[in-house]
Amino acid sequence: FFRQRILGGMAFCSRLLLIGVFLCSSIDAFAPSAGIFLRGSTSVRSATSGRVDLPREPRREAATQPRMSAQSVPVGEGVAEGLMERERYIVFNRFNARDGAGPRFEKRWADRKSSLKTLDGFRFFQLLRRDDLGGSVKYDAGEPDYMSMTVWATKKNFNSWRTGYAFKEAHGGGSIGGFLSAVVGSAMVLKGPPAPAMWDALLPIATAPDASPIHLQGRDAEGKAVSDGSASLPAETFVAMNRFTVIEGQEAAFEARWAARESILEQQPGFFAFYLMRREGGARSKGGAPFTDEKFNYSTLTVWSTRGAFEAWRDGPSKTVHASSQAKTDKGEQAPLSQILEGSPSPIFWDGTLALESSIGA
Repeated sequence: FFRQRILGGMAFCSRLLLIGVFLCSSIDAFAPSAGIFLRGSTSVRSATSGRVDLPREPRREAATQPRMSAQSVPVGEGVAEGLMERERYIVFNRFNARDGAGPRFEKRWADRKSSLKTLDGFRFFQLLRRDDLGGSVKYDAGEPDYMSMTVWATKKNFNSWRTGYAFKEAHGGGSIGGFLSAVVGSAMVLKGPPAPAMWDALLPIATAPDASPIHLQGRDAEGKAVSDGSASLPAETFVAMNRFTVIEGQEAAFEARWAARESILEQQPGFFAFYLMRREGGARSKGGAPFTDEKFNYSTLTVWSTRGAFEAWRDGPSKTVHASSQAKTDKGEQAPLSQILEGSPSPIFWDGTLALESSIGA
């Protein structure tokens, strides 16, 4: 009898510990915002959380010359000498779902309250579900099952969100009870705590909002996603990423190589947006637990309306672009990738769900 009681108590304590880990990790993921959950339902904003009215950015033609920073600035305050200035700021949160819990995890996102679309600087959001292309792609252990992806005009806009009411609204509604309920619910569908990753977005290209190829799926009359938690949400986009580990000291050469490329993406059916991404702070490890993608310090990210649109690009115009780049290498106009990269590029593919776009586009 006593042995059963002791074992039962140990199991209960283990559950409490797991919930505590989720609680601490969820708060720590966006640490400056933690305080708003410890002050009841009153919205508490920092001095930097005021609204910032930004001008509309003109649609940018493909760059032919890299836009370089004029001076060296510490990471987190600007960009190092010779690197391009960020033009967008992209924040991911990475998740691994428990076996069979994917649809329930997606339902939690579909049911969340969100005022992202009303916020200054917000550009685009998706919940990404990893796609192995019918088993034709084999991923290494440690790749995330899901990622939330939010595109902001500036890092300041992101910081205003994470210290403001909208963050509190999306993470439990403003009360400590609501937040704890959200954390416990997440613990039931996830294998471990989420892990954020922040990226500077360079060379953005996007379709105009009135020409967006994205067609929302599974929405009600008000545009809200409908999910019962038993089936995966329908894909609304297809996202292709190609990730790179750039050798230290070769970052400027890598960025210049991309800036000099002639892009024809906007002419392709089904194209929505492209970003060259530079991980804020650089690669953080050689790819250990919990996520092996920590070893990559650069990545491309291209959003398409469907997988078919991506494959039409990959099997057609993409080959012309790569052939042109190879010709420059053969002529000695640019260094071979073997002198810039450590290892080979690593592609990963995603189905995009719950797409949300600002009125002025991505």
